[in-house]
Amino acid sequence: MSDAVRLLAVADDDDARERLVAFFERDGIPVDPAAAGSAEAAHRRLDGGEFDCVVSEYQLAETDCLALFEGVRREYPSLPFVVFTDDESALADALERGVTGAVPKGGDERYRLLAHRVETAVDRARTERRRRRYETLVETAGDAMYVLDADGHIIAANDELADLLGADREAALGTHVQQFLAAGDFERGTDVVVETMGDPDRDAATYEVTVTPPDDEPFPAEASVAPIRDERGDHRATAGVVRDIDERKERERRLGALHDTTRLLVDADDVEAAVGIAVDAAETVLELDAAGFYAPEGWAASGDGDGEGDAETLAPVAVTDGARELFGDPPLIERGEGLVWRVYESGDPIFAGDIREYPSVYDPETPVRSELLVPAGDHGVFMAASTEPDDFDRTDRDLARVLVANLARAVDIVIRERRLRERERQLRRENERLEEFARIVSHDLQNPLMVAQGRASAAIEDCDSEHLPYVERSLDRMERIIDDTLTLARAGMTVGETERVAVDRLAEKCWSAIDTAEAELRVGDVPPVDADPDRLRHVFENLYRNAVEHAGPNATVRVGPLAAGFFVEDTGPGIPPDRREDVFEPGHTTAEDGTGFGLAIVADIVEAHGWTIDATESDDGGARFEVTGIERPD
Repeated sequence: MSDAVRLLAVADDDDARERLVAFFERDGIPVDPAAAGSAEAAHRRLDGGEFDCVVSEYQLAETDCLALFEGVRREYPSLPFVVFTDDESALADALERGVTGAVPKGGDERYRLLAHRVETAVDRARTERRRRRYETLVETAGDAMYVLDADGHIIAANDELADLLGADREAALGTHVQQFLAAGDFERGTDVVVETMGDPDRDAATYEVTVTPPDDEPFPAEASVAPIRDERGDHRATAGVVRDIDERKERERRLGALHDTTRLLVDADDVEAAVGIAVDAAETVLELDAAGFYAPEGWAASGDGDGEGDAETLAPVAVTDGARELFGDPPLIERGEGLVWRVYESGDPIFAGDIREYPSVYDPETPVRSELLVPAGDHGVFMAASTEPDDFDRTDRDLARVLVANLARAVDIVIRERRLRERERQLRRENERLEEFARIVSHDLQNPLMVAQGRASAAIEDCDSEHLPYVERSLDRMERIIDDTLTLARAGMTVGETERVAVDRLAEKCWSAIDTAEAELRVGDVPPVDADPDRLRHVFENLYRNAVEHAGPNATVRVGPLAAGFFVEDTGPGIPPDRREDVFEPGHTTAEDGTGFGLAIVADIVEAHGWTIDATESDDGGARFEVTGIERPD
């Protein structure tokens, strides 16, 4: 018994009722007991709640139990009613009246018999109620439903099932379901039911079968089965639903073919090839004989494929043979003409069951009745036509949407890859120009500068002129500008070979490579990063120079870790918030002899690594530069 028996015990004697319940529990039968001392009290109890069974002694205070039974049967016809008495003649009378059971009183074994008689009656009543619920569901459901007995015979079926099987409903009742299934499907279904019975977390299962109507072609179907268990959990019947999935299978086949088309679309080299693949698929996969694709005139030939919505004319890019037979040479569509232009301009598809209902049809004399028009963004419009009204069903519409969406994505990929290739060519040309510029700076400018610096030094030794020191300082500043310009030109180029760099050690090494006056460096425990070490060296050296120049010769410079990077900060006056974005611009400087390239070089190197740098404020109010977006090496 899976649930406790909701038991109404009716007897004048309280001890008799308690003894009855105790024997149920001693036999392992859980009960949820309620008591009544008279027929009137029993009726009140029944009106106030649900019960699984009534057990009554024969003689009650004002009447006998058979009068109570008659009232119970009228109001609760399926409620089990068991009589427990020591009157032998009353037993036969009770059974003749139709009570569920009658058990004579006696010793413990009689109480045990009564308990099991009640348990059996409740099992049967609960199973019968469940079966009736399933039968009611079968009769009223819109799907094809059935109930089978434990051996596989049809004991309930609705009209929908009869229509699906192509059989007379009354004739089908009592027949074995195997008569309507392909060989092996019934046995497989039996295995599914057994598996479901053995899984306490599983109430139903679904599997595919082949239905074989007596006078029609077999077709694929989906059967959902739910075993009907009795109170002990034993299999008593099976309820199920059957659905014809022939259309779904065909849809899946066409979807699979569309996936193959998608792979071809992704591999297309240009937009015209992609459109040709899509139109071929419309004919061979979607079985749309008269189909084509309209796009802004010159769209495909340009190789760009970007209509951008400013076209004046739509031209056919590719059409099927069926479309040529139907339309002849497909016409150009001028702005505002026909349904094709309407779809292109609005971006909304049109699925016309009869285009004669549309006043803006391109050719009122056309033999076309049905049209299917799906936009591909600014790229154009896919169209399919038929001379039959309402010739495109929901599957046609859905699959056409899928095809056009895949075509639009493929065209976007072609355009993006073409632009990427063009961008790569531009970058190569820019890098070549930068290399040439760097060569000019490093050779054609530095050589005469070095000569000028040598001559200036010699002149200072030979002549005592107040102008020569200014010349020497200017030449030195020119040298720094050339060095910074050369570094800036190369900073934005592709990062060289990267390796694991110990940031804390590199930070300390860079400090000793520049003139830091009396400033102090403090380096925290910064995790290593993958970087181009030469480029990263320029980052630290330029940040240090910036700190010493602006924070003063006695400043403290700190390097520390961030969650996804590191920071460099100082104890100087800091950077005003409204100038923090400007400091990375080439030529921006507040130092009298600064070049304005230092922080620009830092920003270019950081971005070349794929990182980010931001200027902010340190806890001491000084300048703080945060380098983030760094993926830590394993």
